[in-house]
Amino acid sequence: MLMPRDGQNQVYPILRQGGAAVEKHFASLEGWRNECRLYATLAGKLPLPEILEAAPGRLVLSYCGAPTMLAELQRQEVQGFDPAPWQALAQWLRTCRNVCGELPDRMDLGNFLWDPAKGQIIGLGLEGFRPAGRGSLSLADLPGDTCETAVGGPAILARELGALPGPDVRAPGEPGAGWAGRISGVILAGGASSRMGVNKAGLRLGSSTLLQIQIEKMRALGITDIMLSGETCPRMPGVRVVPDVLPGNGPLGGLHACLQAARHEACLVLSVDVPLLPSAALAYLCRAHRGGATLLGHGQLEEPLVAVYDADLAPGIPGLIREGRRSARALAPPRLQNIFAYRGPGELLENCNTPGEFSEASRLFRAYAEVGISLITFGLP
Repeated sequence: MLMPRDGQNQVYPILRQGGAAVEKHFASLEGWRNECRLYATLAGKLPLPEILEAAPGRLVLSYCGAPTMLAELQRQEVQGFDPAPWQALAQWLRTCRNVCGELPDRMDLGNFLWDPAKGQIIGLGLEGFRPAGRGSLSLADLPGDTCETAVGGPAILARELGALPGPDVRAPGEPGAGWAGRISGVILAGGASSRMGVNKAGLRLGSSTLLQIQIEKMRALGITDIMLSGETCPRMPGVRVVPDVLPGNGPLGGLHACLQAARHEACLVLSVDVPLLPSAALAYLCRAHRGGATLLGHGQLEEPLVAVYDADLAPGIPGLIREGRRSARALAPPRLQNIFAYRGPGELLENCNTPGEFSEASRLFRAYAEVGISLITFGLP
């Protein structure tokens, strides 16, 4: 089996036998083997998802809709400190160490779910566990600031596990904490919608329009500079409408205007007509960007309108248009292109260009909603 080349694991929701499940694709066979080994060792001794299918580099796991401990941290920062989840996490880690002698080599709160109804922690992401002695768990990667929650939670772990407090503890959203604060968002919504017969951006899935769904994905990722390409786009709070500088040139003209107007060095570009693509896939795409252009790829297909582009590509666009090269594929030559290999369900990448395609997207949207999965928030804090 081919492993993702960008070094990231990828986790997506899937529909399985009428219910919800999670499909995890590993960046390395070593990580897959390690996770399978620990699942077998810890099964029945600690709360874990159930393995439903296994193949080299891939696991299908039972779905649990409980929030992550990172989400719990953020909740407590607003609503006040509660020691119970932290004590449960310390107990989970202590039991893990006692059973197999291992702890995570990087403390990622996104790898632990907190089920308040049962008062228990559910562990995920076991491929990063390593042999550990007392005092070997570093908390340097825990997010936090000087509030009571961020200090109190790690303090419980440190006291009960002998963990080492980290020297560089940083809260989500602070400068330097991640890529979201250094990237702008572009939603391409100015097309003619000739095959659909009506404006695609205004079509509804559930209670939201396709345009609103794409905006919410950008916001869920933490992107604050969001632009809509096209003068006919509706004005929406906190979102800029950017008219084309070179009108009549399709998506490439819209990209030109938005790349010029971007407040950050790179732009996540998302077409309005791929409403089912999970926010998690966009996060992986952004993390895979190393400059130039990073396009989402699936099988033999590449998606130039689901991509990350450096803003400094804008000056080259007028020349492409003069040469008659109006496709977004012409924006970056191969030497500047990177392909992020999307491993999720292909059905979530389908375009909505015709009434039939939109009808199928509506069916899938309802199916995921009925099993309790939000494609906007899945996999995010």
